[in-house]
Amino acid sequence: MQQILIGIALPLFVLAIGYLSWRVWRVFRLYEKRLERETTTESSKEQTEQDTVETLKAEYADGKLSEEEFEAELEQVLADNDTIVERSADGERVETEQSE
Repeated sequence: MQQILIGIALPLFVLAIGYLSWRVWRVFRLYEKRLERETTTESSKEQTEQDTVETLKAEYADGKLSEEEFEAELEQVLADNDTIVERSADGERVETEQSE
């Protein structure tokens, strides 16, 4: 009788341990993916802001923006991280909402 119990209980125990190990690994993997996605989103927001500031600096240096326009747009870019301010080909100001 004891051999039958060991023959049934041992494989079930090994199967349960394997399943629990897989579940723990899966939870950590999902957490890592979410953390990676959040980190990528944060770095892309910072890069977009830096690109916008560099574009404003270049336009100011080329004389396309007056000092007042440059300062106003720079303040808006630095204050509002959710809006990307760009210039179209004809020089018009274009604002687009940044998606998360």
